[in-house]
Amino acid sequence: MKCPCVIKVCLLLALWACGIARAEDYVLDFSTKAFSGTYSSIWTWTEQGIEWELDGAYNGGKNALYNFVRFGGHGESNGISYIKSNQPLPIAVKEMVMNVLEVDEEVEEFRLYIAEDPLFENTVEIVKHDAVAGEVSFLPQQDTVWLPDLYYKLEVRWDNPKEDNKVAQVSSLTFKEGVPPPVYTVTAVANDETLGTVTVEGKVITAVRGECVAYADPAYTVTEGTAEVTQEGDVFAVSPQSDCTVRINFAPAEVATVTLDAGGGTLPGAAELVQADCASSVGLPEAVPPCAGWTFAGWSETPVDATETMPQLIPAGDYLPAGDVTLHAVYQYAQGGEAEQVLRMMVGATTGWEVQGALMGENQEDGEYYILPLGAAIYSPAFDLATLVRVSAQVRKYNNRSVLLVTDEAGNEWGTVTAQETRLSIEEGEKSQDLNGIGRLMFTCSDATTEKQGVGVAGITVYYRDVPVTYATYPDCESGSGVGIRPLEHGTGWYVAGHAVYVEADGEWPFAVYDLSGHEVCNGVTRQGINRIALQAGCYLLRVGEKVQKIVIAE
Repeated sequence: MKCPCVIKVCLLLALWACGIARAEDYVLDFSTKAFSGTYSSIWTWTEQGIEWELDGAYNGGKNALYNFVRFGGHGESNGISYIKSNQPLPIAVKEMVMNVLEVDEEVEEFRLYIAEDPLFENTVEIVKHDAVAGEVSFLPQQDTVWLPDLYYKLEVRWDNPKEDNKVAQVSSLTFKEGVPPPVYTVTAVANDETLGTVTVEGKVITAVRGECVAYADPAYTVTEGTAEVTQEGDVFAVSPQSDCTVRINFAPAEVATVTLDAGGGTLPGAAELVQADCASSVGLPEAVPPCAGWTFAGWSETPVDATETMPQLIPAGDYLPAGDVTLHAVYQYAQGGEAEQVLRMMVGATTGWEVQGALMGENQEDGEYYILPLGAAIYSPAFDLATLVRVSAQVRKYNNRSVLLVTDEAGNEWGTVTAQETRLSIEEGEKSQDLNGIGRLMFTCSDATTEKQGVGVAGITVYYRDVPVTYATYPDCESGSGVGIRPLEHGTGWYVAGHAVYVEADGEWPFAVYDLSGHEVCNGVTRQGINRIALQAGCYLLRVGEKVQKIVIAE
């Protein structure tokens, strides 16, 4: 037999533990409630100082048969019943437990809303559960608690609201008391208020820097308390572990130095450009190409090996550096013969042309033509825009509008083609600026102001070089004789320098030499190796010992 004193101590401990739990938890016991009437009625009552609202539910009366609230059922149309507080709970909640006695199989889910306002417009959290019988537990989605002064709303949802008797029987809701996380105060200061200011809202510090002000290294210091700080631009997010003070460290921004690498060319001025202050631009010059046939294309943050793909370029002119940087001059070289892309109404458009929003015009003398009113456009096929030479177009005045504007798709202007007469006439448009990149030309009426105005277009011809532009930081000046040589096959390479030919071959291959009119004048075989041979007058032969390399000599 156990000692009575031991039993007494155990009972006291149990009662103390239960008393603490019951005193801290907030319980809605529906077995003590009596709601009667229809499911469409809204019932309200006050429980421990909080007003609760119940919609789409009833329990039929206060007796042993109805010791629960029945949600849903007869005549409901929206598929939702709910119970909600119109006042916030006075406790922090670590868990809400719902005791479900029975649930219809067509009840879909239970959904708990936690909000900062009684209308639940500013919802803090939503927790969903499949509809099952037994104790259903709702927990915060993070390892925390729902703080005091929050409103709660429990919804019971079912699939088919047109069918009757979709019900869930709930005997109680228990809001279990939790320990709210401590609220720490974050204070923000600036190391030098002449350089910048700071404001703090909750756990977020926002800094405002003065002109030519940067952040020191480190950008912030926790001077009091303990906290973790993350920076994104001028915003500092603080995760405090105690009351803390965070100092934002400003410093005068350093001016940047831009070092210019002219590549194979020369500079018209100094090779180093220094900002006057951190907000000032520097003037990038145009570098002077090292050899004939090459022109300056722009500046690059990395050197560019010879390529036919246009690199990312920075144009000459005002440039605001983000810090010390070296820029490399890039030059471009265009070669090859002239080709054309044609759009003519009489024979239809060459593949790749696109006409948008144009109207059709026609007269006996001119035949058919497009009318480009306000907003209409004609697009050429895509080109390497740096290879374009000129544009000619058959244009005519229409409603006193006569200017055909030529741009790229980004709106950079090429030039204009102007009709001088009402009749169709061919006019040429010259480049007004260099265009670069792969893209299309766009043709519009530059002076149309209404949908009834526009310019007439019967045909457009775009002239371009049939060889892509070559870009390089260090051009191969030996190829600048004006005679271009292109391989036909087998990985061979060569270029012309004056009257000499340099050849690199990876094996023995046949060759064929052509004159500038395209006629084959001689042929033979070459061998592996790197060779230098003179071009002879007359038949252009490339001699490498007894072997000859396959080449093409083109304009």
